[in-house]
Amino acid sequence: MVLWNDQDEPETISLRYYPDPNSPLPSTSDDPTADVSIFAEVQLTRYTPDIQQIKILSFIPLRLQVNASNQAFLESFRLWIPGYQAQVNGRPVVPQKSPDGLIMIPISRGENTVTLEFRGPWFVRYSTWISLASAVLIGMWAFLRWHRCPSSTFNRPPTPV
Repeated sequence: MVLWNDQDEPETISLRYYPDPNSPLPSTSDDPTADVSIFAEVQLTRYTPDIQQIKILSFIPLRLQVNASNQAFLESFRLWIPGYQAQVNGRPVVPQKSPDGLIMIPISRGENTVTLEFRGPWFVRYSTWISLASAVLIGMWAFLRWHRCPSSTFNRPPTPV
């Protein structure tokens, strides 16, 4: 669990643990009478952006500066959908689906600049342009029809038969 504070002043954060009464707490001792009230260790560290392994350069498209100690996979926070394109250090790579259903990108050891952009499958790109063209044509049709008919046509009472 990660907690952070985005305020200028420190905050007091309280945590409380509610054990499941049906499951026994684990004991690190063989003694059944040992105190098992300590269930976790908490470490508070100051966030220092300069020493982080991942720096976000932009969100759209997602561009990251990653310092990897070994060849690895970078798992993004974006859900896997076909149509994502990725580049690592300017070279295209194939994004993959992680076990958690997110996008993961293979990166090499050292400094990497990763770009992840959603281009969409071909049918999504074409349907976007077809929808835009249809909207423009309908708008032109409505505009021309409105300007061709004099306003008296719309205000004239119906002719009796």
